[in-house]
Amino acid sequence: DERERSGGPHRVVDMLFVHAAALSLTELDAVRRLNARSHRHECEACLRAWPTIASAPSCRSIATTPRLVGSDALVAPGNAPFGSRALVHATVEPVLAPETCADIIAEAEERAAADGWGSRYTLQSGSDELHLADLPRASAAVAAALPDIAAIATAALLPPEHKPSDLRVLNALVVRYDAARSKDHMAPHGDANLLTVNVALSAGHEGGGTWFLAVRGGEAEEEAAEEGGEGAAAVE
Repeated sequence: DERERSGGPHRVVDMLFVHAAALSLTELDAVRRLNARSHRHECEACLRAWPTIASAPSCRSIATTPRLVGSDALVAPGNAPFGSRALVHATVEPVLAPETCADIIAEAEERAAADGWGSRYTLQSGSDELHLADLPRASAAVAAALPDIAAIATAALLPPEHKPSDLRVLNALVVRYDAARSKDHMAPHGDANLLTVNVALSAGHEGGGTWFLAVRGGEAEEEAAEEGGEGAAAVE
């Protein structure tokens, strides 16, 4: 209706901008309180779903190798809250044992055989996925490893004042790529969260990897997780 009355899409954009700018300080404060309350409820729900993260140790058990991005202000001035250009890290050892990775793949294949693959969460046409909430064995395995994974990610990317036990899991997926079905990629994108951990569940294939556009000024960078082999992680 707004588009029809205003005479075109450019006018709609102008009007939306004016409406946003017209908020009073009292209204803005109310919006901030609402956002904070919504965020708190979301964090509480995430902790109920993945409670083991609350026991994350303060020291990481596995070292990482950093990858530097090409700017000191890629995500914010000084790359806050990270405070460095080392915004991608690779674990030098697996965070999940090979047999655990194999069982996660097996359970995902079993579930997909019954209900099918899909892309309900990432909405990508070039890959398939299942949510860990639908994979009980995989969820239990990841929950057991989660305290160490949180400690590794925090030590690699965040300043010392941040505690691993304060992190919360927003989403956990098994993603499958199948070149024979043209399901062999995700389109370039950015994740809407503070940290992302990618764990390589399979090995022994040709090609593959993750391209981090900002690493080395946009040069294609094969996923660092492959250095540590099956079960290793790329943290970003």
